[in-house]
Amino acid sequence: MASRESAIVSQAYGVATMTRRGFNMLVGLLLLFGFGVLAVSSWIALQPSFAGIVASYGAGIAIGGLAGTILGLVAMWLGGRSHSAVFMGIGYLLFTVAFGATTSFVLPRYGIDTITNAFVATAAISVVFSVLGIVFPRFFERIIGAVFAIFLGVLLVSVVMAFMGIPCTWIDYVTVAIFAIFIGYDVHVGATIEPNICNAFVVATNIFLDIVNIFLTLLDIFNND
Repeated sequence: MASRESAIVSQAYGVATMTRRGFNMLVGLLLLFGFGVLAVSSWIALQPSFAGIVASYGAGIAIGGLAGTILGLVAMWLGGRSHSAVFMGIGYLLFTVAFGATTSFVLPRYGIDTITNAFVATAAISVVFSVLGIVFPRFFERIIGAVFAIFLGVLLVSVVMAFMGIPCTWIDYVTVAIFAIFIGYDVHVGATIEPNICNAFVVATNIFLDIVNIFLTLLDIFNND
């Protein structure tokens, strides 16, 4: 699907390839770094002193985190356009650190049981759909266009519902299903595209966002049950 693969780079642009094993290891390390940042940010957010920090500097941290997230994504986009692994690396670092700091803001709203259940469910969904993406690649290729269109529709509906103050729990379940399918597709893409450093950043970013979105949505689902 063009909208999710537009940053993929081929050797034709002068980016050297690497072994498939090395590529998979690099993607894994990038994901490990991203989730490590989230883990540290989450630990900080759950400390009793964090509430005081938010009360004093919450607006500045939120604005800085959002700006850093956007700048990181822009840097990665520029890196993809210029086929620069350095730019993509800087963008990924900025994106994960800023996104982790911003995401950590939501955790104090939930109890530890809710966070644990969401974490376990997210891990299970991620593993299952990663395997499905490898075993049934053609299925994910056929449905990804329709699923992305559904995602845009659900996003629009959720914005309208939120603006009108109407609760819509069903959207959470649809969102989890959509991003689970995205995981399967992105894992398939990672297993088939040309293995180079730039593409590793693209694949890691897509999978990272898929998993984090599932986790954040499951937090709301478990919290409302």
